[in-house]
Amino acid sequence: LKFTSSDGSIHIISFVFDPKEPFSNEVKEKMEIVKSKVDESNIKVKDKSLVILVSDNGVGIEEDKKKDLFLTYKQINASEFKEIRGTGLGLVIAKGIVEGHGGVVGAVSVENVGSTFFFAIPLKN
Repeated sequence: LKFTSSDGSIHIISFVFDPKEPFSNEVKEKMEIVKSKVDESNIKVKDKSLVILVSDNGVGIEEDKKKDLFLTYKQINASEFKEIRGTGLGLVIAKGIVEGHGGVVGAVSVENVGSTFFFAIPLKN
């Protein structure tokens, strides 16, 4: 929300992902609608998992800043959003919670196109 303009859009997608199978046509259609660049190779899980993606058409993230996304007290500066402040803990806390449940988090972003943040939590039988 912070880095999407007032006329932008944010979409949330959920699906079950089995790393032994490619995305279903339904998932591919959802990804196409929101122009997400996430594919099977981005979601590094070993077992069938519930995946939640949050995708926007905001400013995107510069390539050299992606490495800092999940670091404590780091916040990416976006020049058009100078008034936005934060502690740089939100993504770190989210990552800790997801990994504490055996899951993974990640992000795929294209500058000036948008970003997709996702997490995957293993499903237990």
